[in-house]
Amino acid sequence: MSALLQALENLNGSLNNLESSVTGLEHNLAGEQRDMFGHPPASNENDTAIDAAMVAQRLDIAIERVEQVLTEAASATA
Repeated sequence: MSALLQALENLNGSLNNLESSVTGLEHNLAGEQRDMFGHPPASNENDTAIDAAMVAQRLDIAIERVEQVLTEAASATA
């Protein structure tokens, strides 16, 4: 069970990092005028973008797996 606990702690740390990154990005973009119809500005960082829907879907899958493991563990100890 300690491996599961470690994995949950790692997931929690990753989520905290993601939240702080998004918060920082929002803070950096807060004062900028955004062009809704133009192309996004060129990035000097590996041309990677965060797809929020994909992140949400992957988190949902991870949560479902954790819930499944916890349910199996609970029924095994009962």
